[in-house]
Amino acid sequence: MSPIKLAIRLESLRKPLRKAIELVGQLGAQGFTVSASGDLSPDTLSETGRRELSRKIQNMDLNLAGLLFPDPRSLTDTQQLDYRIDQIKKTLQLSFQLRCPLVCCSLGPVPEPDDTMYTSFRDILNDVGQFAEYTGSTLAVHTGSTSHESITAILNQHTQGGLGICYDPAATLVHGFDYLQGIQELSRSIIHLQVRDAIRATNSIASHEVPIGTGEVDWQAMMAALEEIHYDRYWCIDQNTGNGVDSVTQAITYLRSLIF
Repeated sequence: MSPIKLAIRLESLRKPLRKAIELVGQLGAQGFTVSASGDLSPDTLSETGRRELSRKIQNMDLNLAGLLFPDPRSLTDTQQLDYRIDQIKKTLQLSFQLRCPLVCCSLGPVPEPDDTMYTSFRDILNDVGQFAEYTGSTLAVHTGSTSHESITAILNQHTQGGLGICYDPAATLVHGFDYLQGIQELSRSIIHLQVRDAIRATNSIASHEVPIGTGEVDWQAMMAALEEIHYDRYWCIDQNTGNGVDSVTQAITYLRSLIF
């Protein structure tokens, strides 16, 4: 099994920004992702701040693997839609200035072709995709709540570049889709992997996230499936359960144990 390229979502470490970035290297990861909010919002981070942050990341021999657009609402949600599209574009510009290859953004359910929202949804994706291509970044849309067929169909209508998929096997699992089959069906578009684990709902419990390696995602099979499609981008640990650094450390140890 080939080595994997590891990244850590900084928020998973539950430490202040500077300390969290330092911990990424200490834990043996090559990169990190972080939400473009608060001090890292494109409306807040100054040009000087952008240069300083980019220089700091380079000096630590790390890579900013992705910025996370903080608004989870679907692109079919009309509330403040123009404002949110503008913020997505600002975040794409910020990602380019920070030498970051992509921005992860919630896609939400893809409307069916006969839905009145379908045309506007397609046009929004075309617009932000073309803008991403222009800036030199890529918008990676989260999967999970929509069938692979619907995602493939909508992405196939976009031919300008600038769009890809942030693949989330845990979300795919809990929404009732085959997360291993999805790798094959979406292979041409997967540019980022969100590493989480989960347990599906039963009659007695709701679906919920669990520490990586203790849920229903078969990570050994995931590694084999991703190797088959020659995936060579980041595996980004996004650990929302547990106690921060220790939980991330355990996730790294678990993933690396599968390689040997």
